[in-house]
Amino acid sequence: MRHDGTNTTFVQPADQVVVVTGIDWGTTGGTAGQNAQVVLRLAGSSPVPAQFAFSTGAVADAAGATVGSVLVPNVVVAPGLTMCVGAGGGTLSQLVVHGFLAPDK
Repeated sequence: MRHDGTNTTFVQPADQVVVVTGIDWGTTGGTAGQNAQVVLRLAGSSPVPAQFAFSTGAVADAAGATVGSVLVPNVVVAPGLTMCVGAGGGTLSQLVVHGFLAPDK
């Protein structure tokens, strides 16, 4: 987000990694009482399936919605990789990824 409150696309610097330290999420459209999984995967440029990095979830409420916040054990996203986050058992309705940039060693 810019200083004036408008959004901008994040572009990871080529010489730095992103270290993911937490995520906040929400899902909708699930089934009441069932677990909705939220999964973080890392994808490269090759056609290989995205690599699993982290998973969490919550039990859906009576309306089929979940909301959660969780610490992530420092998942490192190298330059050239893309973070992919999706939900099973519902539709991802909101997502905030917390982390920091560090030099790529």
